[in-house]
Amino acid sequence: TWTFTPNAVLTLSGVLTLPTAVTIVVDGPIPDGRMNLVDLRGATVLNLDEVTFTLVGGDSTDRVSLRDGWLYTTGSQGTLFRLQ
Repeated sequence: TWTFTPNAVLTLSGVLTLPTAVTIVVDGPIPDGRMNLVDLRGATVLNLDEVTFTLVGGDSTDRVSLRDGWLYTTGSQGTLFRLQ
């Protein structure tokens, strides 16, 4: 389990192997929009395709994403209504 406070970022570097199941807990409210959690840009993760990241807490709109070397949460940014 990796526990984060809002706006805390873990930076990983070097060659490493992660557990195949990583539980992520944010200690406090998960902000709307994007919250960076882990900077993997300087790391070579040998088993990244086998790792499952699970977010505990938040609401139904919060999720974890991995893209461009960043693991981050994304959440609701409100609702957009477009009327024509």
